[in-house]
Amino acid sequence: MPPHSGSSIDKEEIARFDALAAGWWQPDGAMAPLHRLNPCRLGYLRERLTAHFDLDPDARRPFHGLRILDVGCGGGVLSEPMARLGGDVAGVDAAAEAIEVARAHAAQGSLKIDYSCGTAEDLVGSGVQFDVVIASEIVEHVADPP
Repeated sequence: MPPHSGSSIDKEEIARFDALAAGWWQPDGAMAPLHRLNPCRLGYLRERLTAHFDLDPDARRPFHGLRILDVGCGGGVLSEPMARLGGDVAGVDAAAEAIEVARAHAAQGSLKIDYSCGTAEDLVGSGVQFDVVIASEIVEHVADPP
């Protein structure tokens, strides 16, 4: 299959998530399913990444030294715990309002996360590299999943 050369952006999806931006950190709000899912996916990521990189799964900050990208990071619900676990985390999302919420929330928690408004394609074009790329909760929102 030839590589996809178009944009992954679905403008309707971006508008929908921009409208929901203020509720990213309300555990009982519109993003409640993500908050409920987070402990499970964090456990899975911790297990798999520590095994893959031969890191101590019981360490307080087992991801120390790993450059991690959260594609479609939204308000940072997954990015923040990855940073607390020691990762050097970057988050990218095409929804500008969500990125602003993510930046503000990370600042409140004194977390250093490199959030940017854009796409995975933008990052590929820049040549930046990561040890781990997470694309959780994003594929179903792109314009052309294949």
